[in-house]
Amino acid sequence: MNINGITAREGRKLIPMTWVGLLLVLLFLLLLSPDTLFSQQPEYKVKALLLRRICRFVEWPEAVGLADSTKPFVITVFGENPFGIFLDKNYGGKRGQRIKGKKVEIRYINKIEEIAGCHLLFVSEVSRRRLTRVLEYTGEKPILSVADTPGYARRGVHINLLIERKEIIDKTKPGRKREIATATSLEINETASRRAGLVLHNSLLKTKTTKIINPYIPYRDKADQLESIARFVTWPPGLSMENTSKPFNIAVIGKNPFGDHLQDVYKKKQILKKRVYIRYISNVKEIGNAHLLFVSESMKNELKTILDSIGEKPILLVGDTEGFARQGIHVNFFYEGVKLRFEINDSAARQAGLAISWHMMKAAKRIAPILENR
Repeated sequence: MNINGITAREGRKLIPMTWVGLLLVLLFLLLLSPDTLFSQQPEYKVKALLLRRICRFVEWPEAVGLADSTKPFVITVFGENPFGIFLDKNYGGKRGQRIKGKKVEIRYINKIEEIAGCHLLFVSEVSRRRLTRVLEYTGEKPILSVADTPGYARRGVHINLLIERKEIIDKTKPGRKREIATATSLEINETASRRAGLVLHNSLLKTKTTKIINPYIPYRDKADQLESIARFVTWPPGLSMENTSKPFNIAVIGKNPFGDHLQDVYKKKQILKKRVYIRYISNVKEIGNAHLLFVSESMKNELKTILDSIGEKPILLVGDTEGFARQGIHVNFFYEGVKLRFEINDSAARQAGLAISWHMMKAAKRIAPILENR
């Protein structure tokens, strides 16, 4: 049968070709305008722009070199790329937006070792094991980690972007409901970001849409560090330090700056495999058989009296007040930028019969004692 010069046999051949043509048109539309075809894309358009805004309220350490305008600001996406074209569209090319006054370089990676060299790491939804490996790799590196998966901030990601949604009645289809995005909120793990050497401004931390998952509390860190310090100190024989049935005694003299953090940390944690016994005292007569004495800033004017009273007793003296190490405190906490560090008066420690490991000495700032102040 012939219809307009086309046989039925030829017509059947044209049908597959028609489908192929429709598929090619659909593919062209996908490449041309993905944001009109996928409902999740506008959400990531907003998130792509948010990255720049967030970076305005973050300070990286000077050593990162952000002051060098010749080098790019590097954004790395780990795992599947949820942004589509929006990262490249916003930040790529000569007219792309800048971050910290620098051109932006965007990388898409799947291998952990490729993270090196980036300033901002966006972690897509990955397996629990892969996320753990990513966080172990970044650790204390000054890399701002960002994600948008519920629970990631609690795991250690610095900032988690969450889109709040609500159901509304669809006016175009009576009786049916649909979800719409209403606002963007932030979950922030402040402790993790501080340990990476990053400072988050209050403008970011104290907005109505920000929730601090793990606030940075300096004395919680210092309480935890007492155990680390004790591991690298050797007390003289005869103090039963090897006897794990007897407690490790910590005394805090003066106003207690730790709050409940010492008790919270050492409810389960041990020092030198010994349970920890904590006392808060107000004068030198109560020091007793302490192995470690924390001298608070409130005792600054009485420090010489405390040191003279202790003399050469094998008590590890720890503080966090400027000038304490020079006057005879063995280990003194201080901040270098956002990093919690410590200085050591090795001479005073040796006079008390305490040996501080060279591993700890290597990591610390050593201080020569000013003995005449005692």
